[in-house]
Amino acid sequence: MPTVTYQFSGSGVVGTVPPTAAQAVTTNSLSASVTFADADTTTLITHNWGLTTTQLSNLWPWANFYPAALGTATVAVGLSLALTNSVAVTLNKAATSAGTGVGSSIVVILQRPFSMNT
Repeated sequence: MPTVTYQFSGSGVVGTVPPTAAQAVTTNSLSASVTFADADTTTLITHNWGLTTTQLSNLWPWANFYPAALGTATVAVGLSLALTNSVAVTLNKAATSAGTGVGSSIVVILQRPFSMNT
């Protein structure tokens, strides 16, 4: 299972524990560093924002991701994000990206809707 290290605004907290619902109330963005081993294919990133059905249908939270460190394989690693539910998103590494050297570290940035854009 991949290792997810969270950092969220206002708290200065860095660690493998996601924000609680109480902490998430005052957090508009969250960063997660996800370290995949070669055989890992999926992980859950918990934000605990409790998004509404309308917000989810508007494709929130906004998500960006980029590689922080790639494995040694020469094949491209396919990644996708899924809006799983009101408190989490799922980061998937494509099964076709399996093999030796495809482990990697990915940074995921989530932003929740707030009064300026809701």
